[in-house]
Amino acid sequence: STPNHGRALAHLALNMQASVANSEYRNAFTGEPLSLRVGLHAGPVVAGVVGYKMPRYHLFGPHVAIANGIEASGVGGRVNVSSDFVDLLRDEGDIDEFELEWRRAPCSSPGGRRGETRAQAFLSHPASCLPAAQPRSRHHSC
Repeated sequence: STPNHGRALAHLALNMQASVANSEYRNAFTGEPLSLRVGLHAGPVVAGVVGYKMPRYHLFGPHVAIANGIEASGVGGRVNVSSDFVDLLRDEGDIDEFELEWRRAPCSSPGGRRGETRAQAFLSHPASCLPAAQPRSRHHSC
């Protein structure tokens, strides 16, 4: 495991969001600006190459489904993170580099019951990293 890999992934996701937000490209059908939905989760997985004719690298395990659910239930233009990912940032000592806005989202765990919720948050750079001209919403630090 790479030291501070959670921090690196969080910065990558936030930089991807900023790049898309500042892009001149638009949806070809609606003309609306492009929006990227990112979901981050932390947990063990098994990885391997699957297939003979068209081999593909693939990840397996329940945490893959959780990460997929974090992204699928997320909001475009935001970096959506699970509470497990927040714990990873906290364990790495990097939580203070980011701001969090907590939200409740539909359960994204395999076998979850209908109506069950899982803690999620929106991740953003702190105000000190934002350009002065950009307005920012009020976030709650964790």
